[in-house]
Amino acid sequence: MMSVKELSIEMGRRPLKTGEILQGAYRLMNEKFGWFLILSVLVYLPINLVQQFPLLQIDLTGLAALSQSSDVSMEELIQSDQMQAVIKQAGIQAGISVVMLFVELIAIMVTAVILHYQLFIETATDQAGVPYHNQESFGQVFYQGIRMWPRGAATLFFLLLGFLIAVLCLGVLSLSPVMLFVTMPVMIFCMLRFLMYESSSGAVAALRGRIGFDNLNYVRTVLGDRSMYLFGQYTVAILISNGLSMVFNVLMTMSLQYITNQWAAYAASCAIGTLLSILNLYGFTAQVLIFLSREEYLRAQAQQAGTSGQQDPGQRQDKW
Repeated sequence: MMSVKELSIEMGRRPLKTGEILQGAYRLMNEKFGWFLILSVLVYLPINLVQQFPLLQIDLTGLAALSQSSDVSMEELIQSDQMQAVIKQAGIQAGISVVMLFVELIAIMVTAVILHYQLFIETATDQAGVPYHNQESFGQVFYQGIRMWPRGAATLFFLLLGFLIAVLCLGVLSLSPVMLFVTMPVMIFCMLRFLMYESSSGAVAALRGRIGFDNLNYVRTVLGDRSMYLFGQYTVAILISNGLSMVFNVLMTMSLQYITNQWAAYAASCAIGTLLSILNLYGFTAQVLIFLSREEYLRAQAQQAGTSGQQDPGQRQDKW
């Protein structure tokens, strides 16, 4: 496994392989694990507190008893007060999840700043091996990431709007049972593509200060003709982090069933969910590393070709 210094040097020489991305993300997180743990608490504890609270208001006992009754038809079950309450809470939960995407963007942007600091600032030394820059604290790095959040949020709004339009169009086509088998893979592809651009645009907003369509165009330019190959790397990183998170969340849900007090279960769920968010941060670390690796490689190639004065893409010009 390469050190952080070796990783930063190798990024300018050649594109990193998928295994090197996953190992590099682990190395970077391991060296600043305390920072990532603090970040998970600052971002994901509020997210879990907000997302889990509406679940306390849902009482499924009445609905379960009603569904088991032989005298109640399916139409009556759907129109029952219990089912309407569950549907209402599900709508509230969906709205909260969308809002929480913008809160989670903080984690992506701060992760990008941490990685940039580790790869290009902390490892920079003069010929005598003396660091060019002073050591920074987590508070300084966190501020550098969160101060660009409005730009990242504006970009995420346009990205989310495009994704929702695509989902609605695919949803209309999915009304046909035959088309459902065609649209489902396309919908999964759109979701993965959205997650790829979400992490990349968040990194660009935090490190380059770009906003909106200028941000998304910069991401598209950096990915360039390697877009589909890099999409495969992003997909692997997403599936590993989200897959592990899903498995542990299922195990957590099964374990919490033995806690009879709902407030104790709520507290335990929020605490465990916050700790498991380290897996989300690992996914973001791998995704941001993919983008920074591609960007650094393009910058090095442009510099070798004598075009280092061009900023787009590749020239590292940080806005913080």
